[in-house]
Amino acid sequence: MFSHVAKPESEMYFFVGDRQRQICGYTWRIGWSRTSFYIKARYRPLTSLKVSLHGPDERHASPGFKVAIEEDALPTAIASGGAIVGFAAHEPRWFSGLPVGSGSVHAVRFRWTSDLFDEGVPSAPNPRDIRPRALGSMIPLPPSGHSADVDIYVTEGAPYWPNEVQARQDNACLGPLRNEADQYLTGVSRRHSMVSHPSPSSDIGPIASESRVRGVESTVSPDGLLWMIERWLPTEMFTSSSANLEAQQ
Repeated sequence: MFSHVAKPESEMYFFVGDRQRQICGYTWRIGWSRTSFYIKARYRPLTSLKVSLHGPDERHASPGFKVAIEEDALPTAIASGGAIVGFAAHEPRWFSGLPVGSGSVHAVRFRWTSDLFDEGVPSAPNPRDIRPRALGSMIPLPPSGHSADVDIYVTEGAPYWPNEVQARQDNACLGPLRNEADQYLTGVSRRHSMVSHPSPSSDIGPIASESRVRGVESTVSPDGLLWMIERWLPTEMFTSSSANLEAQQ
């Protein structure tokens, strides 16, 4: 994984990829405004999906985490070929994250599985250049049967990386970003066996290669952790959903 180290207040980008094979997953951007952190995909058809990690702020009754469809971005996402499935009436989904001690909360797990990068499959779009002061990370492809995971933490008062000594030896630390509430957002890149660390259960079964598309599945597990899983999804799911969304505009 490579990193361009920036000041804590900078934005952060990350993706899974391999330069030699010229293949990558979707690129994610994390920025901040006042007391909140915001996570969005850089790929235009996905830009209506937004994760907000709100800290204490006099403008809000209480802090909290949510994943939601951003209505202002929806027309552009649809026009670019995007579609949303499963967000009833576009209502936001609030989640707690998983407290891990030391004033830190494990808020989000991003996951990419090895079949996204099999020989001959199409790549996600090129991540493009980032601003000079931004921090960028390219995470190596996971081996077969494994996932590449990025775990995102929000911590009060100081940055936090679990098993920091080992994580730094592995060049696996992302961040930090810092907001005006003195909260820090950090990330750790990990590898997991899909047998011992499976993704949350899904109703979607095996999909033939000729009828699938690269997409993102968002789900909150019972422990309050938000999972953002890049995976193969059925093409017909997006075809029917796009028609429904266009009819609502």
